[in-house]
Amino acid sequence: VNIQPPNTPAASLFNTENKVPQGDTASVSWGADDRASSYTIRLYKDGEVVETKTTAGLYTAFVLPDAGEYSITVQAHNAIGDSPESAAVKVTSMAPVTVTFVDYDDAVISTQQVKYGGNATRPTAPSRKGYTFDGWSRSYENVKADTTIKAEYAINTYTVKFYDTDGTRMLDSQYVVFGSPADITGPSANVSLPDGYCLAGWRIEDADEASDMDYTKVDSNMTLVAVAKWQRETLPIVITNVNGVRSSEATGYDV
Repeated sequence: VNIQPPNTPAASLFNTENKVPQGDTASVSWGADDRASSYTIRLYKDGEVVETKTTAGLYTAFVLPDAGEYSITVQAHNAIGDSPESAAVKVTSMAPVTVTFVDYDDAVISTQQVKYGGNATRPTAPSRKGYTFDGWSRSYENVKADTTIKAEYAINTYTVKFYDTDGTRMLDSQYVVFGSPADITGPSANVSLPDGYCLAGWRIEDADEASDMDYTKVDSNMTLVAVAKWQRETLPIVITNVNGVRSSEATGYDV
């Protein structure tokens, strides 16, 4: 019987992508050769053998402890001799990536080290006056590069209600975007004023506790009540003298 050394194995990655997270395993497999009794599998980094395994099977795996480029070869053996090493199978061990969550003003909310291809942990939703948190600017799953993720917001719209001086008759209801002024033109024209009175302005009767209480820069739902004041320039001021004494200087009366 003419027994010859085994053929050179044809190795390939097995259930492994060519980029894996640092600390994960890289698996290789190769086809069966009836002339082979065992196989030597070598893990190389920077041209140096860092680990060697021997098996009679057709599969093995290595943990890649450090980031960088690795290569794996397979050599077959029998009683007659050895095959050449297979063509190197290349695999890259990828270092963890940095995921930074920032607020609308770029203030850092959270910084995380995430395994290559892993998921970052979503931080607690931030808050912003006059806005509602609307999510994050990009996915924080399957992250494969240093990534900055920004909080996104939708601007709030508030309801401003105007009431007559009695506080019961509603004159108008407006939807006002945060930071914008309520329009007092319409409701001001419809205020009921007794004879001799004019509109002095609007009193904020109700608003959120954190409000700045300024209807020219609305920052919450508000209830406004018209305020009237006496104003009748054509009417004289009348004083009734009940106890007047002529002053000693004869310039007037002491009352």
